[in-house]
Amino acid sequence: MKPTRTLIAFVLLCTPTLAADPAVRYVESNGRVVAAVVPESAELVHTRQFLSNDESQDAAALLHEVKRTVGEFGGDAERLVRVNVVASTQDVADKARESLAGIRAPITFVIGALPHGRKLGIDAVAPVTKKPPETTSAASVLRAGPRLYVSGQAEKAAKPAEAAAKTIESLVKTIEEFGSNKSAVVQAKCFLTPMSAAPDVMDEFAKAFGKQKLPLVFVEWKSDLPIEIELIATAPPAAPDAPAVEYLTPAGMKPSPVFARVVRVNRGALIYTAGLYPEKPGNGEQQVLSVFDQLQRILKETGGDMKQLAKATYYVSNDDASKQLNAIRPKYYDPQRPPAASKAVVHGVGMKERSVTIDMIGVMDRSLTTNTIKP
Repeated sequence: MKPTRTLIAFVLLCTPTLAADPAVRYVESNGRVVAAVVPESAELVHTRQFLSNDESQDAAALLHEVKRTVGEFGGDAERLVRVNVVASTQDVADKARESLAGIRAPITFVIGALPHGRKLGIDAVAPVTKKPPETTSAASVLRAGPRLYVSGQAEKAAKPAEAAAKTIESLVKTIEEFGSNKSAVVQAKCFLTPMSAAPDVMDEFAKAFGKQKLPLVFVEWKSDLPIEIELIATAPPAAPDAPAVEYLTPAGMKPSPVFARVVRVNRGALIYTAGLYPEKPGNGEQQVLSVFDQLQRILKETGGDMKQLAKATYYVSNDDASKQLNAIRPKYYDPQRPPAASKAVVHGVGMKERSVTIDMIGVMDRSLTTNTIKP
């Protein structure tokens, strides 16, 4: 699964719709899309997590529902740039991977319980090609221009609902410090235990965001803390001399050499990677090194680098992988420029005999050529 120059194919997908229609560049390795590059001018639809209706609904049918919502919000449902799949068991994940084998999009899989006991959950990101409606709980649009990626934050409390309320309040303070606000939030991802508390967490978001009805995504994690929440939001215009990517620490928080509390992307094409897996089974160190080796090669091919990372999600399924990830990350990151991140210990990472997977959003600090094909 090495994405070498001979294995990777760059595919420019264009449609005869709008003159400013954003071109998406896909990176393939061994028949699998491992990354998508989106021009900085693109607005991006972010959907909520759609849950399977019953035991008979497979991943392709569920993704069809997601794509229909993408289209309703002005997005191009045939050019997804990120698909996130949460499966209740490894068997469900294996069937979902088979069902989605023909989908051209970077896909991330993870194993865990879902709200209401459902077996599958899928959310997606896609470029906008026409004017979208107002934000609803089904989807929201990340506008072109500066964007904020906020690492998972967690506040302590005895019950998940109370912890969620306190964490949401803390997150709002964080984005307000950097000039944004609640109305600019596009999506929230909740790492939660127990998953039975999801309805209570949804109620807390409803109290905080009211009519905005923020799109939500849930992932079950194994933690002493009931919930951690991360946000994506638009940001106000940046100064003309601002760097392409800024790594920020809110007041009262300490910076970390392995993750930034907040990353602000001011310009540059976005690079979305799929969930990257170790090339073969091994111990925690071998698996983590394999994943970072792939990440470096993909970034080199797409015009990014390890100093232009915006957002990482790490999933680990045992203590060895978790400890090795903590030990190895500093060797790859500039301590002044690590990505915003969330790390979740989960029941499974979506592939047998693997204990770690990561997905990433990187930045390419130069314009991506946008082309269209005449009808």
